[in-house]
Formats: sequence, structure tokens, C-alpha cells
Amino acid sequence: MKCIIAAALFTAAIVMAENDFKMVKPGSRGFNDDSDKVGPCGGFNDEMDPIKIKAKQEFKFGVPKSKGFVGLFYLSEGNDVKEWKPLLNITSDGGHDEVEGEVEFKDIAKTNTKGTVAAHWYYEEGSDNNAVYYQCVDVAHGDDLKNSATIVQATFMTLAVTTVTLLARL
Repeated sequence: MKCIIAAALFTAAIVMAENDFKMVKPGSRGFNDDSDKVGPCGGFNDEMDPIKIKAKQEFKFGVPKSKGFVGLFYLSEGNDVKEWKPLLNITSDGGHDEVEGEVEFKDIAKTNTKGTVAAHWYYEEGSDNNAVYYQCVDVAHGDDLKNSATIVQATFMTLAVTTVTLLARL
């Protein structure tokens, strides 16, 4: 009898975990089943020590096996109006338990600054579940933002000089 109860509890825990929305990479401020529907950060609304991220950062999420999408938003430190900038939407077709996307921060953030990335899970319109789930991570940007922009500028400049040189030969 104890084995049957233990098996039932284990199965219920797995099913519940499959329906959770979690920020996997980078790790979030935290997760709590009781507050994951509380915005803007799933009940973890106090800032934490930021995680250093890249100028072009991959984000990965554990998602429910249902159709929906993850909306990513950014709030820079010192933004007095608390204006969350939309970054990216990542769609899930319901057949996967993880989705991922990449954000280019060079046009969004400044070198050596901090901010918060919020991720919201929205079920597809018309779904039986219309709840929104929240996760956040505090991030720090380094010199690679400047370097990323410099590389793009250097590549563009090389392309422009090459084009002018080729045109001059005509």
C-alpha cells in the first residue's frame, strides 16, 4: 500500500513539474509554485545580485507542454518610470518542454550597467488556462557590449572600404 501511495505522489510531482514555467538559463531569482502567477517576477520581486551576461545572451525556459509563448522584457537599473522594454517572444507549439531564444543587448543596454530581464509565460488564446506565469533574473552588462558594437562597426567599415576600392577599379 505504501508503494502505491509513493508511486502516486511521485507521478503527481512529475506531472506538476511538467506544467511549471521556469527560467533555466540564466537561472532566475527563484521559483515558488504558490507565487509564480504574481507579477512582475513570480513573487521574487526584490532585486538580487546580478548575473554577468553576454552581449548576445541565450535564454532557455522550461515550459508547460501546451501552446503558448514566452515574452521577454528588460528594465534597466535607474529607470525611474519602471518602463519594461519588450525584447523577444519565443513561441512553443506544445510539443516541447523547453524553448530558447537569443537577445542582443548592445542596442538595449549600456556598458557596465545592470538591469532585470522578466519572462512571462502566456498560454495560447482560447486555452482553458489563461493564467500568466512570471520569472526574473537580474543581469549585469560588461565591456563586451562595447566590443560587440565595435566589431559590428569594424566589419561594416571593412565592407565599405572594400566596396569603395572595388568601385574605384571599375
